[in-house]
Amino acid sequence: MLEPVIETIKSNACYILPYHRTRVTLKKSGIVFDLVPPLTKINNLIFGRTWIDSPGEMVMTNLTTGDKVVLYFQPCGWFGYDIDHQFLVAFVAE
Repeated sequence: MLEPVIETIKSNACYILPYHRTRVTLKKSGIVFDLVPPLTKINNLIFGRTWIDSPGEMVMTNLTTGDKVVLYFQPCGWFGYDIDHQFLVAFVAE
């Protein structure tokens, strides 16, 4: 089993690159989905209130048809309160 790797530690935060991918198969239809998670950032490691943010792209691919959805999660503000889980969606048909 692959474990996530701490990619970068900068001052009071670190970035974690998840290696895990999620693959879901629907029982009735047999459709297979693949999910690639975004990079995770842990803030305020040394001082302050620790909080986690996952800015970036999360890609979900329908492996049966080749259709793809890209969710882009907006990074939170300085203290994690400015933006509450806002994201942009792009549908890509292949």
